[in-house]
Amino acid sequence: MDDVPVHARDEGVAVPLPEVVEACTVSGAADAMLHMLARDIAHREQAIQRVREAPVIDRTESVIVLSRLLDRPRL
Repeated sequence: MDDVPVHARDEGVAVPLPEVVEACTVSGAADAMLHMLARDIAHREQAIQRVREAPVIDRTESVIVLSRLLDRPRL
């Protein structure tokens, strides 16, 4: 799973990509965080490139989750 902090020009960050499984607004330097799933590194790069091509996206950063330490059910 990838976490992709995005910096957008407005709040319409909804990117219609099947790889995006969750999108959240966040505090801090980024405007939103997209959680993405990809088959492999090449697929990951292609998906992130499609996010970057969205007109509202100024820039992205990428973080790869190596292992999940805790996964509690959401309320």
